[in-house]
Amino acid sequence: MSELTDSNDLGYSGGPTKQRVGPVEICIPPDPRLARVVRLAASAVAAQIGFDVDLIDDVKLVVSEVLLALVEQGDGGRVTVTLTGEDAAVMVSGVAAASSFDPSDPGFVLSRQVLEGVASSHQVSFEGGQIRLSAVVSDITS
Repeated sequence: MSELTDSNDLGYSGGPTKQRVGPVEICIPPDPRLARVVRLAASAVAAQIGFDVDLIDDVKLVVSEVLLALVEQGDGGRVTVTLTGEDAAVMVSGVAAASSFDPSDPGFVLSRQVLEGVASSHQVSFEGGQIRLSAVVSDITS
């Protein structure tokens, strides 16, 4: 027979915590349909640090845009995403191999505009045959 456990027994108080969650690293094939796996993990990280539903939705949107940009700009190899929650912020970082990078590509421009509207900060770099894209969603009310 299983026993129900109060959420406070699991270390979750229902509000923002001062704990670190992760890093959680996920490596997936460049298939946009697999974004839901990463979004689910990101939701769990955000919930663990006390994000509300609206902030969790922001994190999931950031994950989608980071993955989409890396899949579209990458060479068709695996994409690695790292998720970290700390204090009142979730960082989403992704990397993909690429022989070139076009920051003026319309798809990338759109992803960057979405990140500018949702993320607290973001950055992109192309170096050594790799595109790196990271974004942070912060709970500014904390």
